[in-house]
Amino acid sequence: MDVELRGEFPAKFRLDVTEPPPADALSSLPDADPSVRFAAGKLVVVERGHPLRVPRLTEELVDYEGNDDGTRYTQTLRKCTPDGECLSRRLRCQREACELRAKTPGFSEDVAMEASSRSTSAIGCHVGYCATQNTYCTSDEACESEYRSCNTEGLGRYDSASSAGEISRCEVISEEGELALERYERVEEAALGYLVLYFSRPTEFGELGWLGRGYHLVKTVGLGADALIAQLQCSVEARISAVRDYNREHGTALILGGFADSDAQAAIDAAAEELEAQCPPWLEAEVIADPLAESFTFTLGRDFGSER
Repeated sequence: MDVELRGEFPAKFRLDVTEPPPADALSSLPDADPSVRFAAGKLVVVERGHPLRVPRLTEELVDYEGNDDGTRYTQTLRKCTPDGECLSRRLRCQREACELRAKTPGFSEDVAMEASSRSTSAIGCHVGYCATQNTYCTSDEACESEYRSCNTEGLGRYDSASSAGEISRCEVISEEGELALERYERVEEAALGYLVLYFSRPTEFGELGWLGRGYHLVKTVGLGADALIAQLQCSVEARISAVRDYNREHGTALILGGFADSDAQAAIDAAAEELEAQCPPWLEAEVIADPLAESFTFTLGRDFGSER
């Protein structure tokens, strides 16, 4: 949604948000009063004359071709609007492993090749870094993990970090299709480390406590790659324990990352969530009580996000 801009952009300016979010951007919060409507957003910059609504682009891999050792590859990615307008890019990429920070004693890539092995992976990111976890299990008693940290400072527009513990540095070979869609890609670059929350009524929101009706600017602070890796280690151990406890209670032989029916998976997820609640934090958040009384420097960039 648009905001009112005062001052001199981009050096010194003020943003005023005077209307609530669109109705279809609002949702309900789990375990909260259903009458409370909630929305979360990011601060992005778009060019003048943009449409009232910027469509969300979906991305799919069209083709992929790699070399023998997998360090170099070419791929075609296609981004499309909900109306079917698409832009395709052919990329040439170089893949490099992120720094290995920790691993289970005796960890070996060979376990990933075993027929009975099941794998899970996760990635968490904040400004300038990501951390990843890759776990391979052959039973609920035999799981091996490795953890890596990736420096994402200076990554280019087409570079990426993945949950495999790798960074890909890419350059464009060719483009075709609706090249005008490039302007919509600007919404993929947001003010790093900041969120905007909206509540239709006062409500309690996790560790942020009670928040009043209207908009709130939230600043997030990462506690560093070490804290993120510790959180990933605790999280995967919680999920392994949840699977093990379920097997003992029900006489099953499920494996983390393997198939489980919907009821079993729901029970495991609930148990894992309870255990994960005891894991150390890797991120802190604070509500800016009076944004107009402070000055902020926003750095725009891509948020590599989290995936678990």
